[in-house]
Amino acid sequence: MRLKRYHISSIVAGIITFMALFLTHKLRPEGALYAILYYLPMIMLLLSIYAATVMKRRENDGYISFKNALQTGFSAAIIVTIFFGLAWFYNVNNSDVHAAIAQKKAGGMTMKEIIDEINATTASSITNRIIMFIIMQLFLGFFISIATSLILRREKQSL
Repeated sequence: MRLKRYHISSIVAGIITFMALFLTHKLRPEGALYAILYYLPMIMLLLSIYAATVMKRRENDGYISFKNALQTGFSAAIIVTIFFGLAWFYNVNNSDVHAAIAQKKAGGMTMKEIIDEINATTASSITNRIIMFIIMQLFLGFFISIATSLILRREKQSL
């Protein structure tokens, strides 16, 4: 199967999503930068679905069925979500535990509270949380695909 233009645009959106989550984890920004990096993955998901559907419609001389638009949009959502999941797994596996503990201490937590929190957070609960975020991203992508398909569909008129 040949890589289409809309797949490439989804990969670029996925890389931007990965970098936004990576930078949020590494820089721990505050204020406007945090808001931008926090919402960027959702914006990239929306833009990649829209761009993929528009590109597919242009490829078909300005026509696209609802089913074809939905498939195209959801495939773009899957690509972006793969990068989203990879970023979460990378960030969790490369967490700076010492910096997190120092941040909690600076926030006023006692060492006992920090240790209790660490003990309550198991690897499986972290993995389950990441999987939950991935599923939420896919559902969001699916609903955006439906909306985009309804808006952009244009059937060929039969004579």
